Amino acid sequence: MSSDGRERREYLLATVLLAFAALASWWALSRPWLTVTESLLGVGEESDPAFAAAQNVVSTSGSSLVPVTAALPVLMLAGIAAVVGSRGWGRRIAGAFIACVAALELFAIFSAFVLDGIASFAPANAREVTTDVLGPIAALVAAGVGIAAGILVLVRGPRWPALGRSYERRTRQPRDAWEALDEGLDPTVEPDESSGSSQPGDGPSLR
Repeated sequence: MSSDGRERREYLLATVLLAFAALASWWALSRPWLTVTESLLGVGEESDPAFAAAQNVVSTSGSSLVPVTAALPVLMLAGIAAVVGSRGWGRRIAGAFIACVAALELFAIFSAFVLDGIASFAPANAREVTTDVLGPIAALVAAGVGIAAGILVLVRGPRWPALGRSYERRTRQPRDAWEALDEGLDPTVEPDESSGSSQPGDGPSLR
Protein backbone atom coordinates (compact mmCIF):
# COMPACT_ATOMS: atom_id res chain seq x y z
CA MET A 1 0.00 0.00 0.00
CA SER A 2 1.40 3.42 -0.96
CA SER A 3 1.93 6.12 1.63
CA ASP A 4 -0.60 8.38 -0.12
CA GLY A 5 -3.24 5.68 0.06
CA ARG A 6 -2.58 5.03 3.74
CA GLU A 7 -2.76 8.73 4.56
CA ARG A 8 -6.05 9.13 2.74
CA ARG A 9 -7.49 6.16 4.62
CA GLU A 10 -6.36 7.67 7.92
CA TYR A 11 -7.88 10.99 6.91
CA LEU A 12 -11.19 9.32 6.10
CA LEU A 13 -11.07 7.26 9.29
CA ALA A 14 -10.59 10.36 11.45
CA THR A 15 -13.54 12.18 9.88
CA VAL A 16 -15.76 9.09 10.21
CA LEU A 17 -14.79 8.69 13.88
CA LEU A 18 -15.57 12.34 14.58
CA ALA A 19 -18.92 12.08 12.81
CA PHE A 20 -19.77 8.93 14.76
CA ALA A 21 -18.78 10.60 18.05
CA ALA A 22 -20.96 13.61 17.26
CA LEU A 23 -24.04 11.60 16.27
CA ALA A 24 -23.70 8.99 19.01
CA SER A 25 -23.19 11.59 21.73
CA TRP A 26 -26.14 13.66 20.48
CA TRP A 27 -28.38 10.57 20.57
CA ALA A 28 -27.09 9.42 23.95
CA LEU A 29 -27.28 12.81 25.65
CA SER A 30 -30.80 13.48 24.39
CA ARG A 31 -32.13 10.30 26.01
CA PRO A 32 -33.78 10.50 29.46
CA TRP A 33 -31.15 9.26 31.89
CA LEU A 34 -33.30 9.82 34.96
CA THR A 35 -37.08 9.50 35.32
CA VAL A 36 -38.52 10.55 38.67
CA THR A 37 -42.06 10.29 40.01
CA GLU A 38 -42.45 13.15 42.47
CA SER A 39 -45.12 13.48 45.11
CA LEU A 40 -46.89 16.85 45.08
CA LEU A 41 -48.37 16.37 48.58
CA GLY A 42 -45.22 15.33 50.36
CA VAL A 43 -45.17 12.17 52.43
CA GLY A 44 -48.45 10.30 52.80
CA GLU A 45 -50.17 6.95 52.68
CA GLU A 46 -49.86 4.97 49.49
CA SER A 47 -53.47 3.80 49.85
CA ASP A 48 -54.84 7.36 49.87
CA PRO A 49 -56.32 8.04 46.38
CA ALA A 50 -55.68 11.75 46.61
CA PHE A 51 -52.08 11.18 47.58
CA ALA A 52 -51.57 8.65 44.79
CA ALA A 53 -53.05 11.00 42.16
CA ALA A 54 -51.02 14.01 43.23
CA GLN A 55 -47.76 13.07 41.56
CA ASN A 56 -45.61 14.34 38.75
CA VAL A 57 -43.33 12.39 36.41
CA VAL A 58 -40.18 14.25 35.37
CA SER A 59 -37.62 12.95 32.87
CA THR A 60 -34.13 14.45 32.73
CA SER A 61 -31.87 14.01 29.72
CA GLY A 62 -28.17 13.37 29.96
CA SER A 63 -27.24 16.86 28.73
CA SER A 64 -29.46 18.40 31.44
CA LEU A 65 -28.18 16.05 34.11
CA VAL A 66 -24.52 16.73 33.27
CA PRO A 67 -24.59 20.12 31.49
CA VAL A 68 -20.90 20.08 30.60
CA THR A 69 -21.53 17.18 28.21
CA ALA A 70 -23.96 19.19 26.07
CA ALA A 71 -21.05 20.67 24.10
CA LEU A 72 -19.65 17.30 23.01
CA PRO A 73 -21.71 16.82 19.80
CA VAL A 74 -21.08 20.39 18.66
CA LEU A 75 -17.35 20.18 19.35
CA MET A 76 -17.03 16.89 17.47
CA LEU A 77 -18.72 18.44 14.43
CA ALA A 78 -16.48 21.49 14.74
CA GLY A 79 -13.54 19.09 14.90
CA ILE A 80 -14.40 17.78 11.44
CA ALA A 81 -14.30 21.31 10.04
CA ALA A 82 -11.02 22.00 11.85
CA VAL A 83 -9.38 18.86 10.47
CA VAL A 84 -10.56 19.50 6.92
CA GLY A 85 -9.67 23.18 6.90
CA SER A 86 -6.28 23.07 8.64
CA ARG A 87 -2.83 21.71 7.91
CA GLY A 88 0.49 21.20 9.66
CA TRP A 89 0.66 22.48 13.22
CA GLY A 90 -2.88 23.80 12.97
CA ARG A 91 -4.08 20.26 12.52
CA ARG A 92 -2.00 19.10 15.50
CA ILE A 93 -3.59 21.78 17.66
CA ALA A 94 -7.05 20.74 16.47
CA GLY A 95 -6.34 17.11 17.31
CA ALA A 96 -5.03 17.98 20.78
CA PHE A 97 -8.08 20.14 21.46
CA ILE A 98 -10.49 17.40 20.34
CA ALA A 99 -8.75 14.79 22.50
CA CYS A 100 -8.70 17.03 25.60
CA VAL A 101 -12.35 18.02 25.29
CA ALA A 102 -13.45 14.42 24.75
CA ALA A 103 -11.36 13.34 27.77
CA LEU A 104 -13.06 15.94 29.98
CA GLU A 105 -16.46 14.81 28.73
CA LEU A 106 -15.53 11.19 29.44
CA PHE A 107 -14.50 12.04 32.99
CA ALA A 108 -17.71 13.99 33.62
CA ILE A 109 -19.92 11.18 32.33
CA PHE A 110 -17.95 8.54 34.20
CA SER A 111 -18.23 10.51 37.45
CA ALA A 112 -22.00 10.94 37.10
CA PHE A 113 -22.70 7.40 35.97
CA VAL A 114 -20.23 5.28 37.94
CA LEU A 115 -18.86 7.27 40.88
CA ASP A 116 -21.95 9.20 41.96
CA GLY A 117 -24.68 7.15 40.32
CA ILE A 118 -27.52 8.56 38.25
CA ALA A 119 -30.03 7.91 41.07
CA SER A 120 -28.15 10.33 43.32
CA PHE A 121 -29.49 13.21 41.22
CA ALA A 122 -33.10 12.40 42.16
CA PRO A 123 -34.87 14.89 44.46
CA ALA A 124 -35.64 14.05 48.07
CA ASN A 125 -39.41 13.83 47.50
CA ALA A 126 -39.06 11.21 44.75
CA ARG A 127 -41.45 8.30 45.15
CA GLU A 128 -40.05 6.28 42.25
CA VAL A 129 -36.73 6.59 40.44
CA THR A 130 -35.88 4.98 37.11
CA THR A 131 -32.42 5.29 35.56
CA ASP A 132 -31.28 4.63 32.02
CA VAL A 133 -28.14 2.59 31.38
CA LEU A 134 -27.95 2.70 27.59
CA GLY A 135 -27.63 6.48 27.35
CA PRO A 136 -24.63 6.88 29.68
CA ILE A 137 -22.83 3.89 28.14
CA ALA A 138 -23.35 5.23 24.63
CA ALA A 139 -22.09 8.65 25.77
CA LEU A 140 -18.98 7.04 27.27
CA VAL A 141 -18.32 5.19 24.00
CA ALA A 142 -18.80 8.39 21.99
CA ALA A 143 -16.36 10.28 24.21
CA GLY A 144 -13.84 7.45 23.90
CA VAL A 145 -14.14 7.51 20.12
CA GLY A 146 -13.63 11.26 20.21
CA ILE A 147 -10.41 10.79 22.20
CA ALA A 148 -9.14 8.22 19.68
CA ALA A 149 -9.98 10.51 16.76
CA GLY A 150 -8.23 13.45 18.40
CA ILE A 151 -5.08 11.43 19.05
CA LEU A 152 -5.11 10.19 15.46
CA VAL A 153 -5.36 13.75 14.16
CA LEU A 154 -2.64 14.91 16.56
CA VAL A 155 -0.15 12.22 15.56
CA ARG A 156 -0.89 11.65 11.88
CA GLY A 157 -2.83 14.74 10.83
CA PRO A 158 0.03 16.83 9.42
CA ARG A 159 0.78 14.09 6.88
CA TRP A 160 -2.72 14.17 5.40
CA PRO A 161 -3.67 16.23 2.35
CA ALA A 162 -5.00 19.72 3.00
CA LEU A 163 -8.17 21.13 1.53
CA GLY A 164 -6.45 24.02 -0.18
CA ARG A 165 -3.94 21.81 -1.95
CA SER A 166 -6.67 19.48 -3.16
CA TYR A 167 -8.24 22.32 -5.10
CA GLU A 168 -5.11 23.96 -6.44
CA ARG A 169 -5.12 24.26 -10.22
CA ARG A 170 -2.51 22.26 -12.04
CA THR A 171 -2.18 24.81 -14.85
CA ARG A 172 -1.28 28.47 -14.90
CA GLN A 173 -3.59 29.25 -17.82
CA PRO A 174 -6.53 31.56 -16.95
CA ARG A 175 -9.93 29.91 -16.72
CA ASP A 176 -11.87 32.66 -18.51
CA ALA A 177 -11.54 36.07 -20.16
CA TRP A 178 -12.07 37.96 -16.90
CA GLU A 179 -9.22 36.14 -15.16
CA ALA A 180 -6.99 36.70 -18.20
CA LEU A 181 -7.68 40.44 -18.02
CA ASP A 182 -6.91 40.43 -14.30
CA GLU A 183 -3.54 38.85 -15.08
CA GLY A 184 -2.81 41.42 -17.81
CA LEU A 185 -3.24 38.98 -20.70
CA ASP A 186 -5.11 39.44 -23.92
CA PRO A 187 -7.96 36.87 -23.95
CA THR A 188 -8.19 37.07 -27.75
CA VAL A 189 -4.65 35.78 -28.23
CA GLU A 190 -3.90 32.08 -28.20
CA PRO A 191 -1.72 30.80 -25.31
CA ASP A 192 1.26 30.13 -27.63
CA GLU A 193 1.05 33.64 -29.04
CA SER A 194 0.65 35.32 -25.63
CA SER A 195 3.67 33.50 -24.25
CA GLY A 196 5.89 35.57 -26.51
CA SER A 197 7.52 32.61 -28.26
CA SER A 198 8.05 33.17 -31.94
CA GLN A 199 7.61 30.51 -34.57
CA PRO A 200 9.75 30.19 -37.69
CA GLY A 201 8.50 32.56 -40.37
CA ASP A 202 6.96 35.03 -37.90
CA GLY A 203 7.82 38.70 -38.32
CA PRO A 204 10.09 40.28 -40.88
CA SER A 205 13.14 38.35 -41.91
CA LEU A 206 16.55 39.94 -42.10
CA ARG A 207 18.17 39.78 -45.52
